[in-house]
Amino acid sequence: DEDSAARLLKTILFEAGIRTKTAVVALPAFSSFVTVLDMPFLSLSETENAVRYQARQVIPLPPDRVSLDWSRVEEHENERGGKFQKILLIGIPMDVIDSYKRILKKAGIRPVAFELESIACIRAFVLPQRAVQGAIDPRPTLYIDIGAEATNMVVGEGEMMRYGAQTPHGGLYLTHALQSSLGISMTRAEDLKKRRGLLGSGAELELSTLLLSFLDVIIEEARTTRAAYETRFQKQVVQFALSGGGAHLLGIQDYFREQLGLPVLSADIFVDTQYDPALLPAMKYLRNDLAVAMGVARRYFS
Repeated sequence: DEDSAARLLKTILFEAGIRTKTAVVALPAFSSFVTVLDMPFLSLSETENAVRYQARQVIPLPPDRVSLDWSRVEEHENERGGKFQKILLIGIPMDVIDSYKRILKKAGIRPVAFELESIACIRAFVLPQRAVQGAIDPRPTLYIDIGAEATNMVVGEGEMMRYGAQTPHGGLYLTHALQSSLGISMTRAEDLKKRRGLLGSGAELELSTLLLSFLDVIIEEARTTRAAYETRFQKQVVQFALSGGGAHLLGIQDYFREQLGLPVLSADIFVDTQYDPALLPAMKYLRNDLAVAMGVARRYFS
């Protein structure tokens, strides 16, 4: 409901005391089409034409109803010296963009840019590395952003997105699973999930066991994304990062590390950001909740 969304947005801005009317907008990955195209190496103009032609084959919408963006993410030669390229293609339905524009207009907000939340998430983690280390780690990293309705998985090399996928299983999926399995209300299920997570014991051991079985669905999708990237690009993912509200689950980081067999990328996304010291106890949680928001903010200010 666009009218309700606009009213809620205006309320949030008023209650938070935010006066700016300018916004950079992150669009949900589950509303987009993301794929990697393999084609011979061509000039930029020839690649543009080839990408638009292939987009019609993989995106089931009329060309005038899709906003397309693409980038050359790799160049390579085969054993016979032939040059090839990999193209990351992102297609966002115009209906989605138009809906966001209407909501923002009703809320009195002026958007200056739209981008995929996958790209923003990568930027949130890697740009602070430059402030701390003087350079960005270029090694392939798997980013797992567990939202309420879906989990977004993307592999990045440095600042660049290389491969992306989504699964329709997020934090609400886990809450619904607890509600139906334990026969309790959604409010009670959400409270149990946040309070005990994967660390339940005694009478609450069943809770943790149930959560593990449903988390395994997300982990299996993460493994599939990792394997697809490693097969297509012939490179190994060396670490992973968790973000999103679902990443608050107690014990989730250790469980993912064990199941994926990868170290966790621990990055302070606020390292070069000023904030009230009174917020320090909450920064651990805000790191998960605001990763995408920090990513789009870094795009604007850099």
